[in-house]
Amino acid sequence: MTRAVPESRMPRHAPEGVRCRPLPSRRSLAPARGFSLIELMVALAIGLLLTSGALGVYTNSRTTLQTTERLAQLQDNSRFILDLMEPDVRAAGFWGLTNRTDFVAGRAGPADPVSIGVANDCEANWSIDIDRPIEGSNGANPYALTCLFAPDAHVPGTDVLVVRHASDTPVPAGTLEPGRIYIRADESHAQIFEGVAEPPGFGPEAQDFELETHAYFVAQNSDFAGALPSLRRLSLSDGGAAPEVSEAEILPAVEDMQVQVGLDTDGDGSVNMYVNPVGGLDPTQILSVRLWLRLRAETPELAFVDQARYLYADQDYSPATTPSPDDDALRRLLVTKTIALRNRLVAPNAP
Repeated sequence: MTRAVPESRMPRHAPEGVRCRPLPSRRSLAPARGFSLIELMVALAIGLLLTSGALGVYTNSRTTLQTTERLAQLQDNSRFILDLMEPDVRAAGFWGLTNRTDFVAGRAGPADPVSIGVANDCEANWSIDIDRPIEGSNGANPYALTCLFAPDAHVPGTDVLVVRHASDTPVPAGTLEPGRIYIRADESHAQIFEGVAEPPGFGPEAQDFELETHAYFVAQNSDFAGALPSLRRLSLSDGGAAPEVSEAEILPAVEDMQVQVGLDTDGDGSVNMYVNPVGGLDPTQILSVRLWLRLRAETPELAFVDQARYLYADQDYSPATTPSPDDDALRRLLVTKTIALRNRLVAPNAP
């Protein structure tokens, strides 16, 4: 006879393949806790403080980067202008194989009859007035004609600089072009002529050089940036059937150019004084040219005030005192360069 096993003595284990989970303890049944309101407020305050600090660092870094970029652009622009103007000014008074202006036949001044017709010439014989390899004006447009292309094109108070010389390299006879002016020269004499027909009376060593006449000035507007002052240049160029004076912009955001010339008044070969380029100066006494260029940024800069006082040449300029409200919010750079005239530093050809 089989005895029944009491229930209390039956084995307390799960059937094979069945896993048992322990009963939850009283502690595990307690409700989960999160951040308190105070803890959350403190965390938000710390996060806001860190975010504000990072934003301030970013803003300062961005402002510094923009300022650095503006100054770098101004410096690049000034180098570009000086790299263009310096060799041009340095070559003033070079006439090919001679540096004696009195050796060059065909030259003429404003009081002489016009010998070569040039379209848009600034005055009679302006392009071929090589007796004045360097000339200029102090603070005004010196020309009554329209070579500066508009009555208000020139910025009042800025100077005009004119440079004349022959090209650095000779032009082969077979490449002479109509509508251009050349100088044919050897070591004993030279002749100005137009077109492809070389003047007679020269030996086999003679060479042809293109005549280069340039005038630099500051205009009130820019072809590329609208109502911004710009540095521009007049050039004697090929007009097709006849030579002409053409104009081109060099760079915008140049608001002033000042010029002074160095004079050798006692003939010892060194500069005794620098004077403004006014009329009546003896061209043979000019040994060097001193340039000042004041460049500005194209757009105002937030939270910047230019409180500098710019003293140079005969100028005294303070942006903060100008009537325009934006003038004092512009970055500026003033550069200067003294350029010696190469052909004044060597003895002239013997007569």
